[in-house]
Amino acid sequence: MLRMIVHDVRNPIATLLANLEVLDSIDANDPEVPEILDDLRTATRELDDGMRVLGRLGHWLSGAPTAKPGRADVIAAVRKAVSVPIEAPSNPLVVKGGGEAGDIVAVLVASAMRYGRSAMVRIEDTPDGVVVSVSDPGTPVDAEDREALFDLRGQLELKRASRGRYARFLGLPAIAAAVTDLGGTTWVDEVDGRCRLAFVLPKD
Repeated sequence: MLRMIVHDVRNPIATLLANLEVLDSIDANDPEVPEILDDLRTATRELDDGMRVLGRLGHWLSGAPTAKPGRADVIAAVRKAVSVPIEAPSNPLVVKGGGEAGDIVAVLVASAMRYGRSAMVRIEDTPDGVVVSVSDPGTPVDAEDREALFDLRGQLELKRASRGRYARFLGLPAIAAAVTDLGGTTWVDEVDGRCRLAFVLPKD
């Protein structure tokens, strides 16, 4: 597990170091500077997001709460966190832990972009709670691997076998722990040939 985390941390650090080295060797007015700064911002955000995910994982492994249970609007939290297309009701959907939905969806969207190159978020109001799903046109997860995807040990085994899907910084088990702490569940399935990762937050 630590080896995988180190691997994920080293990628953005390598980007930061390489771009800083280039910045140090060129003039401040060089036309490449804005692009280099964008790369630096992207790598820094990736590290920041990763540390937040690892924080959840650390809380879970130590038996501490992994999510804030305060009631908030799921739709507003998701719209603030991601910039991909979102299908959602026009009215707010306020549930326990709704403010955490943005960080959770961000992990799912990042994974979808990695495997499917695009992502669609759908938020639904159902009798069982607020269902949030992220789908993409990438290869769906095989049925026999789906149960392991959000489990820490299962995710490690799938990654080693190059099967299933992976979210950097072990994001899938981390967000599954947060959803569980809020009384919800996570799952993966296939809808119209698209891979879908989803979770539900109960209304009560």
